[in-house]
Amino acid sequence: MKKFLSMLLVCVLLCISAVGVFAEDVLSDADIEAGIMLIDEAAEAEEEALSVLSVLGIDKAEVKSITFSKGDRGYTTEEPSIIELFFEFAGAIDLVLLEESLELEEGGYHVMLETVSGDLPSIYVSPDGYADVLDMDTISEPHGGTYQLTEPLVVLELLKIFLPEEGEMVAVSEWAYEIIGRAYSEGFIPMDFAVVDYTLPINREDFCKLASVMLAKCGVSKDVTGKNPFTDTNSEVAIELFELGIIKGKSETEFAPADVLTREEAATILCRMAALLGDETKPAEDVLYADDTAISDWAKDSVYVMRALGVMQGTSETEFAPKMQYTAEQAVATMLRLYDTLQAE
Repeated sequence: MKKFLSMLLVCVLLCISAVGVFAEDVLSDADIEAGIMLIDEAAEAEEEALSVLSVLGIDKAEVKSITFSKGDRGYTTEEPSIIELFFEFAGAIDLVLLEESLELEEGGYHVMLETVSGDLPSIYVSPDGYADVLDMDTISEPHGGTYQLTEPLVVLELLKIFLPEEGEMVAVSEWAYEIIGRAYSEGFIPMDFAVVDYTLPINREDFCKLASVMLAKCGVSKDVTGKNPFTDTNSEVAIELFELGIIKGKSETEFAPADVLTREEAATILCRMAALLGDETKPAEDVLYADDTAISDWAKDSVYVMRALGVMQGTSETEFAPKMQYTAEQAVATMLRLYDTLQAE
């Protein structure tokens, strides 16, 4: 870009010089210097966006802990994987410096980073996507001030992993930190997802919400046109997946949205999703699970297809535990695994 602007300036200067020859006027050094300054300003305009990390002015190696807070709720962690996760997202978020200051509003988030030297730089993120750098004495100019996030939803959704709108703090197992973080950042978590504790079993309706979002990311969605076959729910997601052939009710008229999902039910739904998206993997039953007889007949093919795809394995090398309850973090993990597998085919 700078090269293009330089060439443009040269052309302009040549034209002015040519005019000057006829007008017996000579282009001054000041005019040339002013033109070069314009080039520099135009080039710098492309680089005026600062990342969250450059605003804070610290390296993740210096961070001792991160505190996420909203209102009277807060969450402080020294867990390296969470700190790494935050920096991974923060490094990709651009901020544009604003001239006006920002009034702290109710409903905003705070992210405070404690460094090994004791500094506590922090960022306040408002609900409408503005950020204010706080504790200005710890941050050198020109990085102090108010910024607009160019991708506000990314950081807000990341914070909601720890600070949801309602309920208690979100709980996530250590193995699932990065998985849940990726799901939030890439939009795999539905906006109306009610799950707070990802370590607990997921119900049928919430699993269907995850499935609907994943299918939409693969280009599959369906406007509900038929009559609701269920008498115990008006969920459009449930009706959509029923019409797509992804789910069935517990009976001809009952969906049982609040019932906890079992592992064999999850495998069956995931298998139907894979088939709808064009996967033709056949069940590999050459080596059966030791508890194969406990797997329902309607779920057996699906269980072994998911194993063959590497999407859903057993609870051990020999057992599948078909009737065991399926947790929300396991559901998110297998949705992402299925998505990645199908995208790679």
